[in-house]
Amino acid sequence: MENKFVIKENMLKEYSGSESEVVFPEEVIATDWDVFKNNEAINKVVFNSKLQTIDAGCFLEARNLKEVVFNEGLEYIGWQAFKGCINLKNVEFPLSVETINDNAFENCVSLEKVVIPNYVKRLGLSAFQGCLFLNEVVIMEGLETINWLAFSNCPKLEKIVIPSSVTVIDSKAFEASPNVVIYAPVDSHAHSYAIEHMIPFVGIEDEYPRPKEIVVIDGGILKKYRGFNKMYNVPGMVTEIGENAFLDNKSLELITIGDSVTKIHPHAFSSCVKLKCVIGMQNVTEIGEYAFNDCIKLESFRLPSKVTKIKEKTFLTCYELKNLVLHDNLEEIEDSAFRYCTSLERVILPESLKTLGVGVFSSCEKLEFVYFPKNITVIPKYTFQSCNSLVNVEIPNTIKEIGPNAYFGSNNIETVTIPGSVDKVGEEAFAYCNNLRKVIVNQGVKGIEDRAFTHCAKLEQVELPESVKRIGHFAFLSSLSRVKDNPVKIYAPRGSYANIFANDSNHLVYVEMSK
Repeated sequence: MENKFVIKENMLKEYSGSESEVVFPEEVIATDWDVFKNNEAINKVVFNSKLQTIDAGCFLEARNLKEVVFNEGLEYIGWQAFKGCINLKNVEFPLSVETINDNAFENCVSLEKVVIPNYVKRLGLSAFQGCLFLNEVVIMEGLETINWLAFSNCPKLEKIVIPSSVTVIDSKAFEASPNVVIYAPVDSHAHSYAIEHMIPFVGIEDEYPRPKEIVVIDGGILKKYRGFNKMYNVPGMVTEIGENAFLDNKSLELITIGDSVTKIHPHAFSSCVKLKCVIGMQNVTEIGEYAFNDCIKLESFRLPSKVTKIKEKTFLTCYELKNLVLHDNLEEIEDSAFRYCTSLERVILPESLKTLGVGVFSSCEKLEFVYFPKNITVIPKYTFQSCNSLVNVEIPNTIKEIGPNAYFGSNNIETVTIPGSVDKVGEEAFAYCNNLRKVIVNQGVKGIEDRAFTHCAKLEQVELPESVKRIGHFAFLSSLSRVKDNPVKIYAPRGSYANIFANDSNHLVYVEMSK
């Protein structure tokens, strides 16, 4: 019988049997597309305990399928997965299901009752369209969206229970289902929808309580947490928090991570939109990419003392992050680590820091000050792009290079002072700084690259030393440069490269400055 299953890398690719009952082999964790499509022999299928994904069209038009035994652990039911299973009468989804995709049970004409579990956020387009004998639907607290034609052409549908978590219902969700009555809490979105679309409504209390949390721990790795609790303590048996473990949790506000945990995997807490505080983490040595991405309510974070690298986009779009404590063992911050942290005001980078990635503080709109340690000699490109609370920028004398676009579009900068330690100012480093009026470049700086200060609309005065030997194309071209009465004034020693550059330009005015 095993020869009838073609399995590659734990995915069921093909089935060639003719049995009426099919039991999935234990090693299967996902199916390929269309594995049982148009199969007329099968009338019962039993999934194994490890199955996570039923992919698109898996049982499409399996017209004699009557019974499906779902497993706890199944997460995804794909597009048209059971479409046209006309003899399928009952389905009991496990609580672990998170996705019921478009057309998943369309034209399952014998279905009579459906309960949508708590962790499904979106009900796909036409998910139960054409279920002619569907009489009752119960949606558990947690669903947010009922999509286009989800329950259309269900003429016998008389009762649908919709919780207060549902905030989007498509205008055609119940098209050609003339007998439907919406049961929902008074003043909920479903109540308003029923009134607007003239659908009979019955007000209810919370008849269906939220389930207990789902926690999956395997080999010390917390692989999945699904729950509605505001606070959670990671169990002592956990040594790692897995990828996507808390992804998209809408309830969690505070989490305590104990001494047993040493690693937090990528995306572990991504889109935990109510998470405000993380406690503990004393023994954490690694935090993965995007680990706290889109935690829009996270207010403070103390980096564990054993973490030496903040990885790419770890705190991307943490809009409320204001209090950030970095320790003296930190050596590297990767690209865009704090991008769009729009509440950050002051950051002290530790002396141990050796490497700063691209765009680390880009679009941190309230950022006023960053301390640079002596080991950081380059301000990389886009580091302070669109940091609109920077006003007077004094580059530390430990910096040797200002990278391209480093301060691009930081609209409130008024003055810039560049020390002699800087070898060159990169392309468009201060371009489009619309309020920049004065630039002071000290002796020692050798180059101003192309468009370094271009389109700084209010730029009036630039002081350039004798050491400058290169000024790139359009380095100081601004909108005011085109106005004869108010050109940019270049202050430089007589006979210097800057003197010659200004005199050769038709949009700059030279003013002699003592050496």
